[in-house]
Amino acid sequence: MQKLKHEGKIMRKKHISKRNKFDAGKIATIFLVAMLALAGAGIAYSMWTQNLSIIGTVSSGEVKIGLYDYGTRDEGPSVSEGGALYPNDIDPGVYDVTLHGTPDQNHLPGQNLDGKNIASHNSYTEGEYQFTKVINDVSYDFKDQVREVVNGVYPWYQSGTIVYVGNGGTIPVKISDVSYRYISGNENLLNYLVIIGWTVEEYSTQDGWNTINTGDTIEALESTLRCFQLEPCHTLSIEIDFYFIEEYEEVIMPQGESLTFAFDITAAQWNEVDCDDTPPFCVPNLEITKTVDLLGNEYAYIDNNIQYTVTVTNNGDCEATNVLVNDLLPDGLTYNSHDPPEADYDYISGDWNIGSLSGYSSTSLDIVATVVGSGTSVAKTQLCLIIDGSSSIDEGEWDLMIEGITTSIRDPNIFPHDGSVELTVIQFSSGLPNDAVVEVGPIVVIDDPTELDPGHYENVALAIEGIIQDGGSTPLAAGIDKATETLLASPNNPANMGEYERQVINIVTDGAPNIPIGNGYGAAETARDNMLSTLHMISGEDEIDAEGIGISTENINWLRDDIVWPDGYKAPPFAGPGWVRDVEDFQEFKDTINEKFQLVLLLIENCATLTADHFDPAEVCIEIIPRLPPT
Repeated sequence: MQKLKHEGKIMRKKHISKRNKFDAGKIATIFLVAMLALAGAGIAYSMWTQNLSIIGTVSSGEVKIGLYDYGTRDEGPSVSEGGALYPNDIDPGVYDVTLHGTPDQNHLPGQNLDGKNIASHNSYTEGEYQFTKVINDVSYDFKDQVREVVNGVYPWYQSGTIVYVGNGGTIPVKISDVSYRYISGNENLLNYLVIIGWTVEEYSTQDGWNTINTGDTIEALESTLRCFQLEPCHTLSIEIDFYFIEEYEEVIMPQGESLTFAFDITAAQWNEVDCDDTPPFCVPNLEITKTVDLLGNEYAYIDNNIQYTVTVTNNGDCEATNVLVNDLLPDGLTYNSHDPPEADYDYISGDWNIGSLSGYSSTSLDIVATVVGSGTSVAKTQLCLIIDGSSSIDEGEWDLMIEGITTSIRDPNIFPHDGSVELTVIQFSSGLPNDAVVEVGPIVVIDDPTELDPGHYENVALAIEGIIQDGGSTPLAAGIDKATETLLASPNNPANMGEYERQVINIVTDGAPNIPIGNGYGAAETARDNMLSTLHMISGEDEIDAEGIGISTENINWLRDDIVWPDGYKAPPFAGPGWVRDVEDFQEFKDTINEKFQLVLLLIENCATLTADHFDPAEVCIEIIPRLPPT
């Protein structure tokens, strides 16, 4: 029995073992004797003899398989010791394209491309020498083990490896089994390793390199290798690219840990392997994409149609079977039609039954839907209300403003209660410490069945109702600065590894900024620009909006041109982020504030899920923000 090992440290790499199950042949010699005889009755005779021999020689074939470490895609300080990849001890960070293939040059965020040399990925061809093979005029010494060692990894570190599996024997071999084997260390580290993609190729002197299959899961790689037949003098190339994630099931990647494990591949002569119960090596390489067409409108207006296009592509050479897409329209959308009409799509279940899809082909389905609702929350958002507490607002007007806000917060159809919104309420007025204070939050709004959590929507509404109006002057700049400071310091902000990546700012004011004296406008503009840069606000994702309540046209125009962001326009109608609403009085504010929350917090997410035989399910989602139609 021949055993090949491919061991990895902190890597999901393949460990390959081969078993020689070919029995030695027998040498047989066959002797034939011909005898000639002459005889006569009663008379003397003589005999001549001659020996003829057929000598047969039978020699046994040989199963001889080996491994060779072609190299690593190392973003760290060390180099592969395979010998052929980095002959001058250079660390180029990618494979040598002159020897084999062209590696993907795309890198994920967080790569060690700045040369800090924090982590390293080394690979070694080691163990017992098996044979030497020549591939593209380069000689490679194959042995029975390849070792992969990744040291000092950190979240988002990316690397890759290529391992050759060669048949140096005289008979075909077939892979019969692929299995994982734990060796030592913290096995939980595997949870943080993510496969970006893999490619299996086969080399022969006659045909050169040919791609067998590609994929992005270990399970699909195992299926590709099982029952694969490798002819004498042929070589398999297994390339895997991977990276490490920061968090798995809300647990940060452990520090100071190590793991050593193996993936063993068992092979035998081709006629000894029964593949009846083994998945076929040809695994479909499917991809699903989804786009939305607003059909001539700038936004997804309520009571207007939109069109989704779902496309499934088979990027491999084997036929995909039992291909099914589930694309059920969510709340907020109603089905209108689909094209082509003969497509097997059931809008009630959302199932689009494609059936079979041949290699290197694609198929598409258009679904026309009507936008009928405001949608549900899907984007985690930091929402900050900056409210004017100056003396120009009387007690009744203040109560109307607070009532409008709290009524909306209590209604889940207007304000999400699913934990997707972190709410902060800031009052600005010259009588407050530093002209602005945080009155509520930052707090994540939820629906707590016990009603005890401070974030329970009713408790949040009560806290807002408890805000006492200050009654000073109008230092808008202080309110904006306090909002910037508060959102940045929140543990939910991305700067602090939080997941609330969207920032929505809403300013409510009834007058011109007059603090600092003589520079109220300029200070507010500076504060707004500082907010954009400090919070790294992104056009199309984040926004600053405002309601000007009973203020002059001049001040409405100033808010439009110099404060709201990014678009800067008067509403209604609402045609995107960055609006200022000219509100006649606080009663109108109370009556219309619900529209604001629905517009900035509630989205419609439409997802499509792809399944097929021998294929890991894949999902694609697309979001739209429904808007009230222009009047």
